[in-house]
Amino acid sequence: MILSSENWTDIWEVVEDELQLSTEKGVAIIHSLHEVETVCAVKMLQLGLKTRDINYSTYPVDNQAELHNKISKLLEGSLEFRTVMLINCGASKFVQAPASAANVRFVVIDSHRPIHPRYNNEDDHDVFFLLDIDDPLDKQRVPAADILDDMTEEEIALVEEEADRDSDDEDGLDSPAKRQRTESILVSRQMYREKQRQLRKRRIELERYLEMGSSYGKPTPLVLLPLAEMLMGKMDNCLLW
Repeated sequence: MILSSENWTDIWEVVEDELQLSTEKGVAIIHSLHEVETVCAVKMLQLGLKTRDINYSTYPVDNQAELHNKISKLLEGSLEFRTVMLINCGASKFVQAPASAANVRFVVIDSHRPIHPRYNNEDDHDVFFLLDIDDPLDKQRVPAADILDDMTEEEIALVEEEADRDSDDEDGLDSPAKRQRTESILVSRQMYREKQRQLRKRRIELERYLEMGSSYGKPTPLVLLPLAEMLMGKMDNCLLW
């Protein structure tokens, strides 16, 4: 779900409620190693968490592969209520907990663009992506999540194969059984061709979105500032970098 920093109060109420249900009662912070603004954002977040006496652990990552591995190692088999905050990583590739983990919530603050469309899902209350209204990328430009994006390459290949298969003319359709079989084949092929049409339409939509190329949005420290101020209960010069 895409939210703005105006929603920090509501987001953090959910996080703190879940922290009370966890034996660890801590927040995991995974952050990029590449931007100076990441250092600023992490320091601001750490200061706010310390003020509230909230335990936290930080994990630097250098690329997408390291991010995936860190999430897997951190959450594999976990049944605890866990909050994982991603700072300047995770935008371009949707993050999710391992299948063996439960009760995991992700909060992603990343200025890299583009944003993966799966974040734009109003029904997803387990993954929050912060995108402010004054960000160069408007939320309306991010394609909404679609179940078609979950299809595997093998499933897509099957759809293309079946949809492009030539219609087989049945000889001697002189029995109800043969006619019924032919009708079934035609209905199945129509379903595959409709799915093929949807896939191609989705592919065009995503290609047009990705034509924007790589860019940067609103700096993460500015997105995190309202949360840091809320955690500390005031504006502090230590938050100004």
